[in-house]
Amino acid sequence: MRIPKSIIVITLLFTLVVILQATSVVSEASSLEKPITKSPLPGYPLIAKPGSSCIVELKQDIAEEVGSAYLGKVSLIGNTKLVREEYMLKYKVLSETKLELLIPEHVEPGVYDLILTVGDANYTIPNTVWVLDRLPQTLTIMHQSDDHATGGKDLRASAGILAQLLGVDVVLDTGDVTDKASAIEAKDYIDTVISYYGYTPLFVAPGNHDTGSPAFEEYIAPRIWFKCIDLSLIHI
Repeated sequence: MRIPKSIIVITLLFTLVVILQATSVVSEASSLEKPITKSPLPGYPLIAKPGSSCIVELKQDIAEEVGSAYLGKVSLIGNTKLVREEYMLKYKVLSETKLELLIPEHVEPGVYDLILTVGDANYTIPNTVWVLDRLPQTLTIMHQSDDHATGGKDLRASAGILAQLLGVDVVLDTGDVTDKASAIEAKDYIDTVISYYGYTPLFVAPGNHDTGSPAFEEYIAPRIWFKCIDLSLIHI
């Protein structure tokens, strides 16, 4: 029995579309830029006070190649004007993968992006330095969980708007922020959370759906972590 040419053409076109889609997905995943730091990460920020120091751990042996380091954020002044704040940082090279950053005394409290210059490139690790001059008398925590990537943007948009309306001090996400632990899902999580939440401290712990690949610790946070806060931040 001869197969009609129309069926052969449709089959070939379908096969070509599948191949192109698979190629585009692989290409997109391989082009996703990962943070160059092991610590801090967007779901695991540093906590420091003005005039103190903190340690940055890099994923590669490039500490000697770092040419500059600074903090940056965009602030709204008087509800009408956006201003870019930047603070140059002094730093020491402790090893091939570790830097000690010195936080200037005049830094205003808040959450900042960390920007490192390596060669001719600037690398931004967003929302990763939380500067506190004192511990708040009260701490408003927003807890969220189980975004599962699929449909997660709507959930994160609503939660982000709510967080800003309530003026929460910190967001705690307890996992399953991805569904299949893919790099695309992890990168999308960080991009959308930062877009919706603004400069709000974010701490993320992994769930069972975040295991099976290194994407979570490459983009979001270490799998196991704890935080010690300097007791000198407490003002009585």
